Amino acid sequence: MQRPLLLLCLAALTSCKLPEVNLATPEPIKVDINVDLNVYQHSTPEKAAEAAAEADSIDEAAKRKYNRQEEIQKLKNQRFIAETHRATLIIREQPAGEFGDYVKKTVDAENADRMLLMTADAAKAKRELREVMLERYQANLASAHAGEWIEEADPAKPESYRVVQKR
Repeated sequence: MQRPLLLLCLAALTSCKLPEVNLATPEPIKVDINVDLNVYQHSTPEKAAEAAAEADSIDEAAKRKYNRQEEIQKLKNQRFIAETHRATLIIREQPAGEFGDYVKKTVDAENADRMLLMTADAAKAKRELREVMLERYQANLASAHAGEWIEEADPAKPESYRVVQKR
């Protein structure tokens, strides 16, 4: 009984005309796209070469500073120099003669390299130079040995500093 019913349905379907579906569109679909293309030239070849030279000089300053560490520590141990609140060195007591000239030359070279590196770090991080100096000063204080001369805030005079030995 199910079989004749199925055959009857199939026969009815084949004799029926299915509705026509038109898939074509009468007008093409329009898409409105606005695109802005902004091209920025951040550097010229001259500026790129200058930046590369500056990067080289920063790398060289870091190497010089690293190579000078032993000399600086010896001068600190001899109590000739002190760390300042600006993360640079000062000559506390300059010896006489050629050795005194050597101390001055070494401290000047160290301070120049420290300033170059701190300025580059501040520019790279888009921060104030004084913030970078304060961080370096705190790091220098933390790594200073007992007996080394350091500059610290003077509690008796606001916004002034004094050179004392680290305890």
